[in-house]
Amino acid sequence: MITRFIVDFKKYWEYASYAAKAELTTEISGTYLSWLWWVLEPLCFMVVYVFVFGYVFQSQTEYFAIFIFLGITIWNFFAANISSSVELVYNNKHILGKVYLPKYMLLIRKILVNTFKMFISFILIALMLWFFKVPLSIHIFSAFPLLLLLFVCTFGFTMITLHLGVFIRDLANLVQVFLRAMFFLTGIFFSIEERIGSLSADLAYVFQYFNPFAFIISSFRDVVIYSKGLDWNWYFSWLGMSMFIVMLGLYLIYNNEDDYIKVL
Repeated sequence: MITRFIVDFKKYWEYASYAAKAELTTEISGTYLSWLWWVLEPLCFMVVYVFVFGYVFQSQTEYFAIFIFLGITIWNFFAANISSSVELVYNNKHILGKVYLPKYMLLIRKILVNTFKMFISFILIALMLWFFKVPLSIHIFSAFPLLLLLFVCTFGFTMITLHLGVFIRDLANLVQVFLRAMFFLTGIFFSIEERIGSLSADLAYVFQYFNPFAFIISSFRDVVIYSKGLDWNWYFSWLGMSMFIVMLGLYLIYNNEDDYIKVL
């Protein structure tokens, strides 16, 4: 199965990259601000959250603007890919009915699109680190393995939702409810360790380490903003689990993709 995945990935990579470029071009065509929307949207959300939680609720979190923006950037990447994956086969059935295409390559296309947007936000984060004179350490290089975990974990979960979305038409609504709940439980605009830890240290531990995206976001903040080391034990635990989810997703897609068009 892995060999087939590698062969298919190489064979259809050109399609995925070309389709991703076309989607990005289409997305900004006809708009006055063009690609600036990819910058303004997360910035606007950051301003709102900084005002509400930084000033109204008097958050004492250091470098709160960067703290918020980094959390939003990573969460938006995951949420955008999960949301689009549910109806991805249905929305591309006109293509899939004519030519064979590994269904997960549709996910690769979406992930490429959202990766481009995420890296625009990372450039802004770098500028914010410079503007606020945040002291950096060697731990910042741990952001690269964290990016790998983010990609693998997202790819795995989106393959599961892509497969289930073919057979469960209401899944899109359920996923939106799930994402709204997870948004507030993942620590996007607060520190799980501080907020939930003030109630129960054990509960904070569960929230921070048993939710892969809470772990990824808090770890990104630690290594980028606060010069803390990465918890490698939990990192490799979640990387192993993510690879298992990827394998499960590949198994489901390869063994059922011939039936997708029949169902639709």
